[in-house]
Amino acid sequence: MKKFVVRIAVPLVLFCVANVVMNIDVLQAAEVVKTQKQEEKFIQDLGDAAIGVINKSGITTKEVQNEFFGFLSKDFAIDNIARYSLGKNFRALSESEKEDFLKSFKNMLVKVYSSRFSEYKAAKFIVTGSRKKSDKQILVNSKIIVPNKEDIPVVWSVFLSKGILKVYDVIISDVSVSNIQRSEFAGKISQQGLKKFLEDFKEKYK
Repeated sequence: MKKFVVRIAVPLVLFCVANVVMNIDVLQAAEVVKTQKQEEKFIQDLGDAAIGVINKSGITTKEVQNEFFGFLSKDFAIDNIARYSLGKNFRALSESEKEDFLKSFKNMLVKVYSSRFSEYKAAKFIVTGSRKKSDKQILVNSKIIVPNKEDIPVVWSVFLSKGILKVYDVIISDVSVSNIQRSEFAGKISQQGLKKFLEDFKEKYK
């Protein structure tokens, strides 16, 4: 009788455990999808706002830059991007040099992104999906549809930090903006030295 009970009980317990595990996996998968949808909406709203600014009738270059300054300040992890772009050289800066560099870096990003997006007048921005790269990182796929031109693929590297979504990198046509900037900075520092690079950079983007 005991053997019979054991034969019945063991499969029943295993079945219950399997169901619990399966339910946990389903809930976790659902949570991942929910998180990705949040990131997708975040990028769709950001892209729509950027394209909307570019397409405003009669808007000046300065007004476009002011609008982009707001987008970048709110939705981009500018300090992190700046540190990555400067690499190990960032650690060598004094506190005042770091402050000046971060300020200039933000001004540079405003000019870079506002200029780049200004090429997309009359364009449409569409998020096409996303995938989880790590526990905190989601890659959001999108495309910019420009009349009479090929669609431009754009991938956004989005992190969730302290409950806030931030863009850490933008990959346009398979080219990382952050990696290009890092390579460009490294080349200039190699040629003219860190001090001269910082002086020129501050003067150019003050």
